[in-house]
Amino acid sequence: VIPNLKNLANPNYQHQYFVDGSPNSGDAYLGGAWKTVLLGTLGAGGKAVFALDITDPDLFDETKVMWEFTDATDLGNIMSRAFVARMNDGNWYAVFGNGYNSTSKKAVLFMVPLDKSLGLPVVKISAPWATGHDNGLSEPALLDEDGDRIIDTIYAGDLKGNVWKFDVSDNSTGNWEIAYQASGNDAPLFKAVIGTTEQPITGPLEIGAPPGGQSGYMIYFGTGKYLGNSDIGPTATQTGYGILDSGSRITGGRGDLQGQSFVYEGARSASDPTQVRVVSNTTVAYTGGGAKKGWYLDLLSPNTPTNLGERIVSVPLLRFGRVIFTSIVPSAAVCDQGGYSWLTEVNALSGARLDYSVFNYNNDTVFDSGDYATYTSGGSTVSVPVSGNKLSGEGLLKSPTIISAGEKEYKVGSGTAGGIVVVTEKGTPGAPRTSWRQLFPQ
Repeated sequence: VIPNLKNLANPNYQHQYFVDGSPNSGDAYLGGAWKTVLLGTLGAGGKAVFALDITDPDLFDETKVMWEFTDATDLGNIMSRAFVARMNDGNWYAVFGNGYNSTSKKAVLFMVPLDKSLGLPVVKISAPWATGHDNGLSEPALLDEDGDRIIDTIYAGDLKGNVWKFDVSDNSTGNWEIAYQASGNDAPLFKAVIGTTEQPITGPLEIGAPPGGQSGYMIYFGTGKYLGNSDIGPTATQTGYGILDSGSRITGGRGDLQGQSFVYEGARSASDPTQVRVVSNTTVAYTGGGAKKGWYLDLLSPNTPTNLGERIVSVPLLRFGRVIFTSIVPSAAVCDQGGYSWLTEVNALSGARLDYSVFNYNNDTVFDSGDYATYTSGGSTVSVPVSGNKLSGEGLLKSPTIISAGEKEYKVGSGTAGGIVVVTEKGTPGAPRTSWRQLFPQ
């Protein structure tokens, strides 16, 4: 960074990437003491991960640089976060996907020991690779299955649409491996593909509870990428997914899932031009004949044109039984500030529209039928809860930060247009108070 700072003052400056990744921090017990460790990635600026001891920021100096890690073969440009985690061998690691543009072109999960003084080896688990495939592993989702604060399972997606499950529950690193096999070879839990077109997974995954009566976990993710100039504009159809990992692979692809769709997109009502979407409300049966293993929602408008290049590149959010996707529609037009975004909220277990309103359009602070979408369908007027809210004029957004305020909550995010977006939504029904004040008589 420092040798290149002078370039910022050059009138002919062309953008350069430096330390472009997202920092992340966590606590670890190292050298007989608890420490707070910051892990940083270089993103598009380089192929490395570094660790800093930030236990006491006021005392930070060059001695608090713990290490910088590189791997000339398998490490690429890591566009996501690394995580501090305690593993089942009793040691603490930095856990991350290898990113994109690596020399090997493989998808690799890295686990780098935080304490270099112990002399522990770096653990790498590579997904199967085919000649000519340019792949890379995205941000992992870490799961502690038994509540002991030690990671047992890791999920991650890759550029080829694979959702990988890694079993790291053994106390020996030599037994950490990809969880599923097919014909004696490592195999993914699920592959996101439409026909023969693979759907890249570049955003993080989210993990949730299974449907009632089912074991395992629901895994939520979206597909699409926005990594370079070639990703601006039209793209193959991308999708939001909710799939059930019940202990076996999903081998039937989308045929094993229930499809949902957008059935309306347009003005919320005759008196409110706010652009909204409504999702279908098909039920999902997880038991019985023809049982499904999850659902999918293609990012296709019911209007013409149907495919505008919409994709999901940030983490889904789980809130009170609903899953929230932030999707983007990139544009090369200067006046579009990079494009626009949609905020979509559906039932987490079915992908169907909710049976209540989460958005408040009439500003009465009550989430009721007054906030529904009213439109004509099949010659009849229907009024149903809104599923998606278009965030136009704000540019492209990633998943927002949530500020809870009891029965209301605020989703706050920054867009590429340079502004701060705040969306007021329904919070926890019957939530307890989260703050109080006391008045003292004079």
